[in-house]
Amino acid sequence: EDKLAARAEIFRFPAQLTSLSEPIQVLVEAMFGESRYEEAAWLRGLYLTSATQEGAPIDRLTAALSSSFGLPPRRA
Repeated sequence: EDKLAARAEIFRFPAQLTSLSEPIQVLVEAMFGESRYEEAAWLRGLYLTSATQEGAPIDRLTAALSSSFGLPPRRA
């Protein structure tokens, strides 16, 4: 069962990344957008890193789905 749960998490990873697209776009536009006061910086890449997580991480996809059905968010 643990292996099945791990596979489910791996399968949901692309949807997790997709859920970050709007917040990342807002951040990038704020940091690298046009300004009449100075030349815009260039974004050369976006790098994904990982670290050990303590406690229960929040699953953004599950939280969004729960919210759309009027359910309270829960920890992953």
